[in-house]
Amino acid sequence: MPERAKGFHTMDFRTRNLLPVLLLVPVACTDPASPQDIDPIDEAATETDGLSTASETVGVTVGDTDGGGDSSGGPSGPSPVAGGCLFSEGQAESLNVYGYRYQCSGYFKYRLTVDAAGGDDIEDVQISFGNLHEGESYEEPRVMACCPAYDAASPPCSQPHTQACAVDLAEQGCKSIVYELNAAANAESSPAREEAIRKAAQYVAEHQDDCFAAFATDNGVAGTTDTCDANSNSTVDYDQMAIGSSWSFDPPGLIPLVTIEAVDIEHQGIFPWTSDPEFPGDTCVSSGDNDHVGLLELDPTDPVYKLKYGTAEVRGQNLLDRATLDSVRTSCGDHCSGVSITADSQAGTAELNWMLALGEQDQTVDGVPVDMFRAELQGPILAVTDGRGGYEVAAGDALFALSGSAMGTSSIIYASNLRPIYFRPSKTGVWDIDPIQIEYKDSSTGDGFEFFIGATTWE
Repeated sequence: MPERAKGFHTMDFRTRNLLPVLLLVPVACTDPASPQDIDPIDEAATETDGLSTASETVGVTVGDTDGGGDSSGGPSGPSPVAGGCLFSEGQAESLNVYGYRYQCSGYFKYRLTVDAAGGDDIEDVQISFGNLHEGESYEEPRVMACCPAYDAASPPCSQPHTQACAVDLAEQGCKSIVYELNAAANAESSPAREEAIRKAAQYVAEHQDDCFAAFATDNGVAGTTDTCDANSNSTVDYDQMAIGSSWSFDPPGLIPLVTIEAVDIEHQGIFPWTSDPEFPGDTCVSSGDNDHVGLLELDPTDPVYKLKYGTAEVRGQNLLDRATLDSVRTSCGDHCSGVSITADSQAGTAELNWMLALGEQDQTVDGVPVDMFRAELQGPILAVTDGRGGYEVAAGDALFALSGSAMGTSSIIYASNLRPIYFRPSKTGVWDIDPIQIEYKDSSTGDGFEFFIGATTWE
């Protein structure tokens, strides 16, 4: 069962000296699906947060005691939640409860319109998610709900799971837009257009709250309680509520307007780990448990070379932390850091895609345990010959999504290579990649850090 990877969030003074995402989340955009320290019973707090309003509307309450403890979540430990789903770590902690993970299934289509000098560029993107889809597992669902045990004998409209799926889909969809824009930038032949689209992607990454509001809050998805009619049919259709929702913005740079519209959505089911009705699913404390997962598959594809061994460092002001990368030497099995390289010697190019991860063994940085960390290339990207038998990716051309978790909270940020990336084949059929510096800077504050990856060999 693969380990779950989640993003980083700074929670106290100690975590300021962790890996890069921990340091920068407070100055980056707050995760709209994981509001911290919000009491779900406090109406004043929930009025200002769309996702918290969903939890308030659904009614998060302490449930029965089949998981231990008493009905008040007493000293013997947390109890299962009942009556509502969990959207944040803070809700679970304040109520001393936990939920069960459900993998949501369905598809959605959105329309991306980019205003350009020669007219609008329009692209429709349809993404499927859920049970049995390639690149997705129950342990790492692209869309999930963290809810009470599902009652198969009761109609869905009497339970909060469908709304929880709709809310998480909005959050995960907003993240996928960042991936899609970065992929569009990689495919651009015009340097000016490429830069403009990257700025649009960065705008979306920094304004996830606005995106979430457009597709979950303003349309009522996060604030409308489902009920059953006389025939036990739902009186609320969250898919129809979301269709037609749109978000327009003017990013920095040459592109004057970007519009994103939800044109088709279908929720098709909810799945626990097995079909056994007596097993409610793995436990969870928040729908943010999958915040490290995007809706678009980013992992390398065949041929995949595994990392033999490697380390990474975080370098910032008064900061130097090291961690071991997930590799063959750490016995990572099927979940090693992977790189996909497809070279065309005649054209002098090579297509590159990769994912780096901390090992599955326990990682502790500055005394704080860190869950699996990932650095995923937003690509693939095309490298060109360096004239010496290897290939080069120019400085700034490789954009990475950095995600992980510490102390139970998660997020994703984006950073690019500070200097060119050089890699070359060896005589033994492996690939050598020179040291890489990935730089993150927050556009509003100028704060940042460098994520330094030592020289690596891939086989």
